[in-house]
Amino acid sequence: QGNNALTALLYLFSILPLPKSDLAEKLRALSKLFPHGDTTGTATGIAMSDEESGALTISLNMLKVDNGKIQATFDCRAPISATKETLGDILENEAKAFGFSLEQAFQPAHLVPEDTPFIQTLLKCYEQYTGKKGSCLSTGGGTYVHDLKNGVAFGCSMPETDNRMHGADEFAIVEELITGAKIFTQAIIDLCGA
Repeated sequence: QGNNALTALLYLFSILPLPKSDLAEKLRALSKLFPHGDTTGTATGIAMSDEESGALTISLNMLKVDNGKIQATFDCRAPISATKETLGDILENEAKAFGFSLEQAFQPAHLVPEDTPFIQTLLKCYEQYTGKKGSCLSTGGGTYVHDLKNGVAFGCSMPETDNRMHGADEFAIVEELITGAKIFTQAIIDLCGA
């Protein structure tokens, strides 16, 4: 989703008649690993999906070129079914084939089952203050909860509002913030047994 300016630029470099150089070859290789428009990992052979967490997404996000050396940062959100063998090892081998190395090839996905008392309490609080049936969502968003064993992202963004999260025109609706505060307060009370 979206139009990645970095992969578009790499594509442009890959088709321009640039003078032969190690840097030009590295940029072309990076364009093959992260072709413009491929957000599913098809080019690297890591495309996968599962019912619980959906499809893998991968995005080249930063590129630093300094004295002919390339340092790139990518983000890969893997389904819960991904393993080091089905994702990390393949990514690492593909990178090596193009002359690159990876600092971190695999971090397992994070999932807290919906039927746990913790999640059921959060859903109950949501339903109590919105009057709507609560449901769990799987997201590709990287959050702090990845490092918490039973952590989940539980926010005040309402499903019927596209608040253009993380965009230049992101906004919040005051009534939704107030509803969110009520939900959070009730969740704290219920979870802490007050």
